[in-house]
Amino acid sequence: MTMASPDNLDWDIDGDGIIDHPDVNDYVNQTFPDIHTLYPDYPFDTDVTPDYATAYPDAQRLVIYSADYILPLIDTETFYLDHYGEYASIRDYGNGIIFPGFSARFLIFNAKFEFRNFGDRFIPGYFDRFYDEHRAEVRMIDDGTHRVYSLYTKEELLNASKASLGWFGYLRANIMNFGYVKVAYQDMYGDNVNTGKSLWANVSVSPKAIPKLTEAGIYYSQTHVRYIDFLSPRTSSAALAGRVIYGISENTDLVARYSETYTDLNADGKIKGEDEIISSLAIGVQFRF
Repeated sequence: MTMASPDNLDWDIDGDGIIDHPDVNDYVNQTFPDIHTLYPDYPFDTDVTPDYATAYPDAQRLVIYSADYILPLIDTETFYLDHYGEYASIRDYGNGIIFPGFSARFLIFNAKFEFRNFGDRFIPGYFDRFYDEHRAEVRMIDDGTHRVYSLYTKEELLNASKASLGWFGYLRANIMNFGYVKVAYQDMYGDNVNTGKSLWANVSVSPKAIPKLTEAGIYYSQTHVRYIDFLSPRTSSAALAGRVIYGISENTDLVARYSETYTDLNADGKIKGEDEIISSLAIGVQFRF
């Protein structure tokens, strides 16, 4: 580990609005030479906790192995039912099993229902659509005197994940071949698990409904929480994303992406202010060859 200080160009290290004493902060003397002699009555700050940064070790690959099967049970024009199972393992971490699982198709509905058994240090769907936003987050702890910022990686969640078992189900409806509405819910239990509830919701437009449209949809989730908060959709465990892909020529698409994630910087249990809402908007063109 290497250490580096971000305070080299800061005359108020702890951000309390009081100039640090030159004896504890050499940059003060560089900026204001002999200021403590010129202003002997000024209440210079001597109780200073310097910032520091710790370098992460070299990046390592995260590898996931998986195997699954599907066994059709009923297949008619009006009704389809199958049975499936899946095993996944994150190398150097844990593993998870889905068994039994059932999926069905009837009229405008598609549904799944499965039993899940996850071991310690395992998270399903690790590389999800919010992976880039969640792979590293800045977190802050305010003890009333100092603010401590730290970098928190998604991989650290694996070490904190405890064994659990429970069920998962989803229902998707085809709305007159124009679009789809999908809702999924997970409820997991374990000796050391009290945040086992997750909710996902997705609304998308069928590409066949609008000429040249390849994809359009909006996605919302609250994951790994004690309970689903319907009254406050913006929580530190929630995420929102939308994407539109529209063809502007045979091999060229216009792509627009938007996402929101949330971080409770002051730990008051509420998401408010621009600093706690992390949004991203990207518009570009992609070429297909």
